[in-house]
Amino acid sequence: MIEEDIRIELDKNWEFKKQDTATDREIEAFLQGVEKGKEIGAEEKAELDDIILFEKLVSNLVQAMNATSDFIKTIISSGFKCEGARLKIEHNKSFTAILIIKETDFCSDAFLDIYKQAMKKEDELNTNTFNLSFSFISDNKFLNVNSMIADGFKFSYERKT
Repeated sequence: MIEEDIRIELDKNWEFKKQDTATDREIEAFLQGVEKGKEIGAEEKAELDDIILFEKLVSNLVQAMNATSDFIKTIISSGFKCEGARLKIEHNKSFTAILIIKETDFCSDAFLDIYKQAMKKEDELNTNTFNLSFSFISDNKFLNVNSMIADGFKFSYERKT
């Protein structure tokens, strides 16, 4: 903890005996400053922790977006049509991508190989500080993007030709 890092340890045989002198006021102010410093240090550490977590979130989000884009290229190069994707932040290190596949491709037995490729890609990518899961859904007239957004899939990928 930060308090342990800042603490000033005095030998138990020492005692501060206060008199009303300028030096005593300076020492007392210093000791009060140390206590205040502990509070400030804890606040600064919390702020620093938040910054580090945010930077890791952003880094992981970029990694999830890039990995999803790369996997879309894999799907397309395998002869299937990916209409787009949605990405959801589950946690600062965990993401879910839903890839929207043309309905006839999605219903094809040949598409099952894409699931195997997705699992392999997840195994390659996932660590104790980053996790991405791929899911697939068919593009059809009942697909409701607003429901996906409400479910947390805030990031949208649309292929630009």
